[in-house]
Amino acid sequence: MKKYFQLIITAVTFILATQAAFGRDKEDTYRERDIAAAMSSNGLSLSFTEKSLNRMGDGAAIALVRILGEKSLTQPTQVRDVLSIVRQAFTAPRIITREADRAPKATLFLLNWLRDLPASRELIPKIEETRTFVIQASTHRESQ
Repeated sequence: MKKYFQLIITAVTFILATQAAFGRDKEDTYRERDIAAAMSSNGLSLSFTEKSLNRMGDGAAIALVRILGEKSLTQPTQVRDVLSIVRQAFTAPRIITREADRAPKATLFLLNWLRDLPASRELIPKIEETRTFVIQASTHRESQ
């Protein structure tokens, strides 16, 4: 039964990610569909979603804020998902598509917000680790 459930989750994630990759419209500037697919993937990673996230940089934080809106993250797993997306967005700073997204301005704001959430109490070291990673990645890219 558990295997069947995982297969269904994988199939749904694949369909959502495929729609995000191929059904992207011109109004989806911050690739919110890709971010939404990553948030709903339950830790599964698809290569085309990863490729999209790797090119986003600071745009991923903007998309996350737009998707989350006024919702508050209530579970540590949700915070971990956000941190994972932020890390993926700055994994390869040299390939970030938009020049403006290479500086982590919105990302640092998002990390500050995450730090203050009740669901993040146990994850503060992970948030700080992500902050350091993002700053180093963006600084390293500038020095190349």
